Amino acid sequence: MTILEINEASKSEVLNKLKQRSSGKDRDLEEAVSKIISDVRKNGDEALFGYSKKFDGANINEANIYNLMSDDINDNNIDDIIAEIKSKLKTKYVHL
Repeated sequence: MTILEINEASKSEVLNKLKQRSSGKDRDLEEAVSKIISDVRKNGDEALFGYSKKFDGANINEANIYNLMSDDINDNNIDDIIAEIKSKLKTKYVHL
């Protein structure tokens, strides 16, 4: 991942580089995402469990998902968990 610092001097160069990106890669990505969305719409949770295994290595299924969630989340720590997620999201978007 490349992190670019954009200022007035570099703005034009960065925009030109973004415009020159291969649209073929974008089409391939759109097609892959479309297939995943279709699969999830058709197969619901089972598809999500499969993608969790494929992309995250998580062995989630209907039998264990609620146990996994209930072990980590409770009334005492929900606010801390929400704050942590918001912080991580802000960090991710800063690096895009």
